[in-house]
Amino acid sequence: MEVVEVSNGKSIVTIQGEKYKRTSEFIPMNGMQLRIYRRVSDNQPFVLRNRQLEPVVLMGEVKGQQKLPEPKEKTEKIEEVEKTEIIVEGTGVIAKEAGIIKQASEYASVLSDVIEKQKLYTNIKGRKYVRVEGWQVLGALLKCRAVITEVKETPEYFEATAEIINQRGEVMGRGVARCYFSEKNWQDRDKYAVLSMAQTRAIGKAYRNNFAWILGLAGYEPTPAEEVE
Repeated sequence: MEVVEVSNGKSIVTIQGEKYKRTSEFIPMNGMQLRIYRRVSDNQPFVLRNRQLEPVVLMGEVKGQQKLPEPKEKTEKIEEVEKTEIIVEGTGVIAKEAGIIKQASEYASVLSDVIEKQKLYTNIKGRKYVRVEGWQVLGALLKCRAVITEVKETPEYFEATAEIINQRGEVMGRGVARCYFSEKNWQDRDKYAVLSMAQTRAIGKAYRNNFAWILGLAGYEPTPAEEVE
């Protein structure tokens, strides 16, 4: 295996006479995130496992067509990046690994213990809806967080947008929510309280859009309590 520096700053890997581009894309497999290598001749994606390149399938791509352009990066030695982060819908890859479901089930079990002990849920008609604090606990387990990126005010409501950010600063998903001044629980409240609820709902929805399936594994309703109260 040989790494060759090319003029545009990319790394080219030569294996058994064929050349592959080292990209900034990753795919989760067996609890790790493996870097994507693309064959120069047809741009098809591969991963390096046990020093062997294996073909993979990426969401949103067809043969010979790349979904997004690759950002420029510095030349580095070939490496396998070990991660434990779960990658979910919205990240651009499909991992056909039963290990991800097993790992999510373990997180769901830990999360359920915290939610029950701290009473981070609201019981509505016999169903348990997790409050935003519980969704934030799940985010901490998955090593990501929600941040408010935009707020809009109209005569009728506040609208907030939240994004889920992982440890590498990448956006994994987002959620948009509103709180109306005319709502029964908020019509007599100060503006800052209505704004705060809009932000809380946006954070809960951002987590819901990405991780509702894990809350389902834990036995809770997939909708944040703040959306149904």
